[in-house]
Amino acid sequence: MAKIFTYKEESLDFFSYIKRAKLDHPDSVDIVDAKSWLYEYDESTLTETERLNIVLCVLKWGAENNCLDDWLSDELYLYYEDFVNGKLDDVIDPEERDDVVRDLTAAFNKAFPNGLEE
Repeated sequence: MAKIFTYKEESLDFFSYIKRAKLDHPDSVDIVDAKSWLYEYDESTLTETERLNIVLCVLKWGAENNCLDDWLSDELYLYYEDFVNGKLDDVIDPEERDDVVRDLTAAFNKAFPNGLEE
């Protein structure tokens, strides 16, 4: 049976990964370290829900640490835009909806204080 990547489990895995990275170089954990965690996954095997759960961990951390690069900023912007337009309604796991929406919104508001620009 294939592993299902829930947001809660991925958040725990991601923050454990970041803690290990801080042990290796305590003064310089950055977005490169965070993004390297994404390379542990074969994106072609993930469902849309699993991809959102995995990427959102990095987006949240990057926004909180003011270190999103262009690619992650674009991902965050597009995910939030899709959320606002209802395109993630079938993607977000109903059992984790509150946590995903809270973290997606918080990351977006931190990274884009002016909101969605047209």
